[in-house]
Amino acid sequence: MNGFGIALSRCPVGIGCDPESPARDGRAGRFVVMVLRHGWHRILLLGMLCAVSVCVNAAEAPKEIDGLIQAVGRSGCQFERNGKWYEAAAAQSHLQRKYDWLRKRDAAGTAEQFIERAATRSSISGKAYHMHCGDQASIPASEWFERELRRQRGDGTR
Repeated sequence: MNGFGIALSRCPVGIGCDPESPARDGRAGRFVVMVLRHGWHRILLLGMLCAVSVCVNAAEAPKEIDGLIQAVGRSGCQFERNGKWYEAAAAQSHLQRKYDWLRKRDAAGTAEQFIERAATRSSISGKAYHMHCGDQASIPASEWFERELRRQRGDGTR
């Protein structure tokens, strides 16, 4: 038993403990003990850094999503939903309602999730949304939102 309450075997998983086994000399057991004594802090530190990164992104996500929704309202573009075109303000209102619904269910933790789950297609019909801006050809709304998110981030993704 080690200091972590884990029983250590001198035989690694998948290698039998017969007398001719190379694990019989105890090297594998000493390696496991070394990792447990000296490697856990690195693994723990890596896990904590990843958790901090996720928390930072989670804290920024509502601001980014709000920025995307507001950008639609300011865009002057038309928004196609289920075969009908809507003005920017109506699109903004619709996407805000969808985001509120997702947020209550903790289903839009990142801007990318918001784009995928709310701004790409109708949750009822499954039809893709489109954006039409000025004299440009209409494009899938997902493309418009991904571009806008990159613009907001300054082309550096988080």
